[in-house]
Amino acid sequence: MLELLAQVQLSKLDDAAAAEQAASHATELREDDFVAWMLVASARGARGQHVGAARALVHAAQRWPSSDAQAAILSQAADLMETGGETAEALSLFEQVAERRPHSLPARLGIARAALQLGEFARGRAGHLEGVRHLSSLFIRARYGPGEISDVDTAQARHLLEVVRGGLRR
Repeated sequence: MLELLAQVQLSKLDDAAAAEQAASHATELREDDFVAWMLVASARGARGQHVGAARALVHAAQRWPSSDAQAAILSQAADLMETGGETAEALSLFEQVAERRPHSLPARLGIARAALQLGEFARGRAGHLEGVRHLSSLFIRARYGPGEISDVDTAQARHLLEVVRGGLRR
């Protein structure tokens, strides 16, 4: 019932603070309630609390029954951590996504970005190279058979190509 209240407060009444309060109370009553954790994340995100939203998403992912969904949720959490300036935590989350989805281009690029921001240049280069390898394999599969090319974000592909053109110097 608290989840429904939080949903209404967030989507219909545009009251993110009240929605967060209701959803947080739901997590206190049932800590394993991944939907309530998602509502906490949504409410915090609506309030511009990127890091808080990311932490709630991590709680949701830990409780989510599908490993594929866990990876998607952790990827979103990593992006929010990065946006919130928590680069080390973002790096850790991107690595968790890459463990679950070894061919995830967003995870590889996230690892590279975060590592470079933390001054870990070799690790950043390695992340870019993994992304280039993955992107190459996607293009080959798309050319010669059914592939996953639709999973590749055009901006990410351009970023990788720019990095390759720059020679991965540093």
